[in-house]
Amino acid sequence: WYWAVLVGVLHSAIGVCVQHDASHGAVSPPSSVNALVSYSVDWIGNNRWLWMQQHIIGHHPHCNIAGKDP
Repeated sequence: WYWAVLVGVLHSAIGVCVQHDASHGAVSPPSSVNALVSYSVDWIGNNRWLWMQQHIIGHHPHCNIAGKDP
């Protein structure tokens, strides 16, 4: 069970990192490819639109400010 949990956590981390880069337009020049790849977070149990709201609206304006950055 230890290895199953570890593999699950690592796959989630990779998925979130790829999705994060795609949501910022850094995976591919065509925006349609970035949009498609950013939906990969839905495959690991999250939601692209909710993540974008939290990350873009919640995190970016208050990046690394204690008490304000979610």
